[in-house]
Amino acid sequence: MPEGRPLSRLAAGFGNVRVLMGTGWLDAYIRLNRRREPAALLASTWSAACRLGVLFGGGALYRNRFGYDWRSILFLRVLKRLDRAGIRCLPKVSLSNFEAVRAVTDGGRPIIAVMAHSPADAVINRVFAEAKIPWTLLAASLKGVAPKARQLGLRGELDVIPRNNDALLAIRQRLGAGRSICACIDFVDKAGSTAGCIFVSPILFELAKLTRSRMIYADASVTRDGTIELVFATPRVDLAASPAEACAEDFIDWLRAERGDRRQFKVRKWTNPASAGQGPR
Repeated sequence: MPEGRPLSRLAAGFGNVRVLMGTGWLDAYIRLNRRREPAALLASTWSAACRLGVLFGGGALYRNRFGYDWRSILFLRVLKRLDRAGIRCLPKVSLSNFEAVRAVTDGGRPIIAVMAHSPADAVINRVFAEAKIPWTLLAASLKGVAPKARQLGLRGELDVIPRNNDALLAIRQRLGAGRSICACIDFVDKAGSTAGCIFVSPILFELAKLTRSRMIYADASVTRDGTIELVFATPRVDLAASPAEACAEDFIDWLRAERGDRRQFKVRKWTNPASAGQGPR
């Protein structure tokens, strides 16, 4: 309703003020406790910050087109503030069904791993690097994704294909060279005409069919104890025999049924790959 928009903007504004207050508290807490061992400091900062949900809950109201849970937003904020203070922490990661990745990459075969954006999505690059699986990331830009990947624990090379009109050719070249592809395939309409809707592009499913590449679904979330949970799954449909749009719908169904994601997803191709709305970086 039109008259509701000013109220929504007002609520978002108050939410942002609360987050700014919380960020000031975070910086003070880190300064007072910076002599603690990094892992212990991360754990205690996360625990203390979660207890102040009245401050950080506003993060879900402000510039949050993807509808992230406030705790996931808070986790990345904690890592950023620690990094800004010169404290490098290695977040804990819990893997579920990583054997599915091992099965399809056996013998060095490259795959396409698709995800929905989340504050912890770049942890997949760290996991692939530690597992010695050559990978390339499809992203809006190296500048945007590099700090986030480092904060989530990546220590090695960051190979990025910019999301532009030449991206599909570059992906085919990387696959041909034996490098797996990691990509978030969801986006939002920056114009705001479809507020609350998150679109999932079928383009990489089309490419997988064309190149006969195996695909893996992945999803990253932050648990209440501050662990990043990275879950993998194989498609439930026959990629070779199904239209790309049906494959994208299967990915959405997996997010809903297995990951409990209740956001409003729809299948739609990227209309402008270079400017599709992105999550926090």
